[in-house]
Amino acid sequence: MKKIFNFVYSGICLLLLVYLLLPSPSMPGSLPDSVKSNEPGDMEDPMRIAFYTDMNRQEVVAYYLGEFGNGLPALRLRDYPPEEAQTLIRDQTQSTFLEELVHPMRESLFINGYEPSETKNPLVVNNKVWKQKITIKFVQSSALLRLLVGVSGLVILYLLIIEFKRLLRGVIKH
Repeated sequence: MKKIFNFVYSGICLLLLVYLLLPSPSMPGSLPDSVKSNEPGDMEDPMRIAFYTDMNRQEVVAYYLGEFGNGLPALRLRDYPPEEAQTLIRDQTQSTFLEELVHPMRESLFINGYEPSETKNPLVVNNKVWKQKITIKFVQSSALLRLLVGVSGLVILYLLIIEFKRLLRGVIKH
């Protein structure tokens, strides 16, 4: 039984370490049929870019689920309140929706969409009215930090399992 446990645990450890050490994907590209924003606030951080598009929210999120990769499945983690965009994207970001795609224990991609009311402030760029402005922010993590957290978690898990087995033996004896 102990050999089986050690074999399974070692296999899980190896898979986790390989997952954590895979290279990070690059910044996802632009949306199809979109125009890149050249506003100063959208160009100050290379890990944050904005586009004007006529795609709807579902199409944008589906596109970036496919792009955000390296062959790893991305999870659609959260649908944040739009007010959080000023904290997570940029302090003056306008927002209608904000979603996060994530590779657990690795990187995240925040997708912020702003769809103004058509009558008030239409998005006009290059003499075309666009449905919405999409801002994406790519947040990477250090491979060394991922490895440190992953190995620490595996060591703690192993120690907890040993302690649980010791306690279980004590309960069974009494």
